[in-house]
Amino acid sequence: MIRPLDTMTLAITKLRTRRVRLAFTILISGLLFGLLLAIILISSGILRSLDSFGEEGVGEKYIVATSSNASQDYDFFNIESNNTIVARAEQLHGERIAAKKLEATRLGIEFNPADDPVPTVFDKDMGKKIINYDFAESPSVMQAIQEYRAANETPFSIDSYTQKYEVKRQLTELNVQPELGTLVPMTNGKEDAIVNTQASHSSQQFQSIEAYNSSFNSLTVADDVLSMPYATKQFDPKAASTIPVVIGYAYAEKSLGFKKLPTTASPSEKIERIRQVRAKSATMQIDFCYRNDESLALLNQAMAQQEEIEKNKDDKNYRAPSVVYKGPAENTC
Repeated sequence: MIRPLDTMTLAITKLRTRRVRLAFTILISGLLFGLLLAIILISSGILRSLDSFGEEGVGEKYIVATSSNASQDYDFFNIESNNTIVARAEQLHGERIAAKKLEATRLGIEFNPADDPVPTVFDKDMGKKIINYDFAESPSVMQAIQEYRAANETPFSIDSYTQKYEVKRQLTELNVQPELGTLVPMTNGKEDAIVNTQASHSSQQFQSIEAYNSSFNSLTVADDVLSMPYATKQFDPKAASTIPVVIGYAYAEKSLGFKKLPTTASPSEKIERIRQVRAKSATMQIDFCYRNDESLALLNQAMAQQEEIEKNKDDKNYRAPSVVYKGPAENTC
């Protein structure tokens, strides 16, 4: 039986006689221990870094978008039998008829109430009066609906909705759109609708101004937090005489007169083109043309007349309109 003292004696004897093996074993053990320690330290550092980034970055934050949405509660088929709206529409209609009668008497003209029918009708199936579909957009009905909504709806407030959250900042985006008319960019300072219409005389491909302008009708005003990273220079609203806009790269490249690079262009050529477009776009100016509905209708009529006259210029039996409208210069809007 080996006693503890014998075990120690045997171990010391082996250490003395196997010194190379001992050194090699100690070396390998040290390397493995060092590697294990390095893995532990690196892993711990990575985890702490991720936690720190999550706290300072967007790891525990959310970006939420809100937008207005028309309520379906006030679609015609949902309010046509609303007793409050029906009664108020009849009352308003009666007041309007009375006011018209007084005005007709004052002016000494005849007024027939039948020319302004009551916007309600009796529905046999429901057994009560409802809004007449044919007069659903009459002034009396529209006012009755607005009053009902004002009395029964609470306007949505983003501030009250976000009170329970830790909101860092609210970013606002506004859509600028003419209520009447169109707002379109002018390429090279010229109104594209007129330029394209004049160019179409030879190709017989005339399109109405309304159809051409249908895809251009609004601008979006974005919060500077979202838009300024894309700006090519600083903007001072107090000293500026123009409004900075963010446009697509393809639009900027074309507007600046650059020809599109071929598909065989090298990466360095593409990068250089991006630099050129970005540098020159800082001084680029885009003119916008606004036309209200009346101006747009006259312009459309003038262009249509020009097209008709051009088509029939060789027809001796053709008679031009008694009043011919002349279109404006393409660079005047």
